[in-house]
Formats: sequence, C-alpha cells, structure tokens
Amino acid sequence: MIFPRAMAPRLYDHMLTICRDEGFLPGSIRHARNPNFVHGLVLAGRGIHLNSAPTTPLADGLVWRPLQDAPLAWLTSVVWVPSRHNEAIAAFAEAVAEGLVAAGHHIADKASNG
Repeated sequence: MIFPRAMAPRLYDHMLTICRDEGFLPGSIRHARNPNFVHGLVLAGRGIHLNSAPTTPLADGLVWRPLQDAPLAWLTSVVWVPSRHNEAIAAFAEAVAEGLVAAGHHIADKASNG
C-alpha cells in the first residue's frame, strides 16, 4: 500500500524506484492514505505498508520493522526568496527543524540565511 501519487509524485516515484532497485517488485499497488484503512488492509493480509516508525502504538496484530540498510529517505525542504528573509522566516525554519528532530528525523544541514 502506498499513498496516491498525486499527493507527492517525487516521493512516490522515489519509493517505487528504491523498491525496484532493491529487488522488491510488488504484484500490485493499492493506493490508500487513511491510516486506519491501511492498517485494516495489512491485517486482512492484503499487503504491506512502507512507512516511518510509528509514534503511537500499533493495533494488535501489526508490527513495524525497519528496512535493512534504510535505503528510503523522506526529504523535506523549505524555500524562500533570500531578499525576503526575516525574523519570522528564521523562527519558522527553527521551529520546523526542532519539530522534526523531536519526532526523530535527521536534519542533513541547516538552510542558508541568504
């Protein structure tokens, strides 16, 4: 199961490319984005779901396992015009970085202040 491509085309393509490159070719792809629906499909034996580590307990019968060598990466970025950089943008960027780190994400590098 994977989210619909229209939600994030580059991430969708990246995930399927990594699966293919690592030798995993799903027999079919089912699009789903509601976590409860996805969990129900997994519990019914209708597939697997690739996702980051859960932040809340999973339903009985579900388990999460990390991928070997962690080949998938979910990248997030923020863009702004350097000439319009201001304190609000700096505070926003810092808050986002702190929130991502608190949720267990790795920050590759800090953005330039332009």
